Amino acid sequence: ADKNTDPSFLFPKVQAALEEKLHGVYGQFVWQVDIQKVLSVIEADRRVRDVFVTRVLPNTIRIEIEPQVAFANIMGSDSLLFYPLSQEGDVMPAVRAPDAPDGPILRGAKFLQSKEWRDEALKLLHSLPETGAFSRASISEIHMNDKNGLKMILKKSGSEVLIGNEDFKNRTSYISRVIHYLDSERLSGRVIDARYSKKVVVKLRNEP
Repeated sequence: ADKNTDPSFLFPKVQAALEEKLHGVYGQFVWQVDIQKVLSVIEADRRVRDVFVTRVLPNTIRIEIEPQVAFANIMGSDSLLFYPLSQEGDVMPAVRAPDAPDGPILRGAKFLQSKEWRDEALKLLHSLPETGAFSRASISEIHMNDKNGLKMILKKSGSEVLIGNEDFKNRTSYISRVIHYLDSERLSGRVIDARYSKKVVVKLRNEP
């Protein structure tokens, strides 16, 4: 398998699992190997994004695997298990919390149950800047409820950022400017509420 194409944490786990499943292929003459069966086994693994299988004479079957890249993690009712989530919205098998990749945590079992909730969270994450004080890397957790929409917790400050469930692109722009201002003035926002159309309301730490 081509390890160089794997930017995620998954390659060793996928490789070990597939080597066990494809053990029966070892020792077969190269022309006897059922390529379609090998493909089917590999494609059934939700951690695999893409795969190429080719015969290389005289005696090799080459398997190139591109694992899914974890974009976030879902934490359901069990805080010891995380479900990595790809940027396309595929939920991968659970891993122990210490083995989970870096990324925002989507908190709540409904993120596992509801594709709509996952799609909303991913839409938000894709709208965030690549770098800066308000980027995907700056988000610790994401929560959601049907009434108020999405809420984020910032890693650095622990501030709650309320963003609702629409117009993410404009709202993330407003929030970025507010966080930059708060940082420049050495202020700490307890709650940053961007659910309004053209304004952001900030409650500071020392406010009731």
